[in-house]
Amino acid sequence: MKEQLQCGAGKMKITPREEWLKDLRGLQDIEFTGILDDLYVRALLFDDGCEKSLIVTFDLDKVPHPGLLLQTLEQRFQIPEQNIILTSIHTHTAPVTGIRINEGPNDISKKPRHVQEATAGYEAFITECMMEAVGRAVAGKRPARLTYGSGECCINVDRIQDYYVKDGNGHVTAECGLGINPGKAVDRTMFVLKVDGPEGDTIGFFLNYPMHNCVMIQNPCGRDGKPAVSSDVGGAVCRYLEEAYGGSVALWTSGAAGDINPVMGNEIYYPDIKTGRQTRLILKNGEMARAALKNLSARQYADVCQVIRHLPSYKENTELHGRIDWIRIPSEDSEGRPMDTPYEVRMHLLKIGDLALIGASGELYSSLGTALKAASDAGETVIINHDCSLMVPSGYIFDDETLERDIRRSLPGRKSCFMARGYIRPALEESCRRLEKGLFTKEAPVKGTSVEETSAKEEST
Repeated sequence: MKEQLQCGAGKMKITPREEWLKDLRGLQDIEFTGILDDLYVRALLFDDGCEKSLIVTFDLDKVPHPGLLLQTLEQRFQIPEQNIILTSIHTHTAPVTGIRINEGPNDISKKPRHVQEATAGYEAFITECMMEAVGRAVAGKRPARLTYGSGECCINVDRIQDYYVKDGNGHVTAECGLGINPGKAVDRTMFVLKVDGPEGDTIGFFLNYPMHNCVMIQNPCGRDGKPAVSSDVGGAVCRYLEEAYGGSVALWTSGAAGDINPVMGNEIYYPDIKTGRQTRLILKNGEMARAALKNLSARQYADVCQVIRHLPSYKENTELHGRIDWIRIPSEDSEGRPMDTPYEVRMHLLKIGDLALIGASGELYSSLGTALKAASDAGETVIINHDCSLMVPSGYIFDDETLERDIRRSLPGRKSCFMARGYIRPALEESCRRLEKGLFTKEAPVKGTSVEETSAKEEST
């Protein structure tokens, strides 16, 4: 029988120790020479008396070894895999962990032995801290009430820009690349879930915003002008909330943001004045990077506070359910030839009453997040990128429009993304419907079943 909802929260610091830092590597093989701000693993537990659900966020770019972590959590705390969200805030300024298939310079297995050993030690440390954070959430659970709502936060921008490049003969051709495209509409929804205890004290927050967490990428804030570790905007907003609501734990997650960047950051792209070609600039002034981080995190925190001020009354329906589905669509090589191995995405639905949290094992482009929201029948739907994102090499989950624009395959992740065009959006929409249908009919998971196979089975019955 369903009982009153109970919730608990916990966190542990996962900032790398000094003896590891010199041997760890960040994205694009960067070396760290300092700590700008601490990294954390945070956990938020829900228990309705029948089911337990868990959300865990890591101040990393991706969750290390998610399959193993899920097994460990299920064995220790008896929470089934389908009820656990494991995600990262996707900071671009933290040590790389986990197995990185098709990620080139991020593949730790190809680095020197001392880097591999330091990374393995750091991963073990992260696992211990995760278990302690979840243990604290379990031990500290108490009667709770939930409320959630959303507002607007204008610190993000579409980052896919067309460059008009002039060759030596004066001919101009369009090339797709990174930059800013302020004319294109983007999702600016700032979602906030607030969990309060029986005495009006706040247990925790769950935040979601569609933006790459990369203001501090390649920052020069460490010693000798090299990068310093940082949890970026997401981590800063969590710290501000935790300070304002003493004893609470705040979790930040990225929405569908494969093509969305912060409006400013330490890495800048612009068209070359003479050729029009994409040009990259990395700022070497640490004060500029710190100012950008403070500016955007303070703005987002103010927007979060505005949402909190206008949150509706507490929700009556807090029943918990979870379900996992797998998308498998045709793949093709760089020449457009069919490949034997399909392109895979792990999809995940966690329901908290009328709220649907839909996680994807990669970086969904924003139009696909919008399509998922439209396909969902839930009262409120939130999209979460990087949910167990290293379980399969989904990488960037491009929309067809961008695949057609990026003729040179120059966008991040494009060379290692082998999805065939024309399949991903209908596959995501069908997976959303399949997840919600199975959730209410209590059917067994349809792991590995393609859209085509599902449709054929339904027609035959």
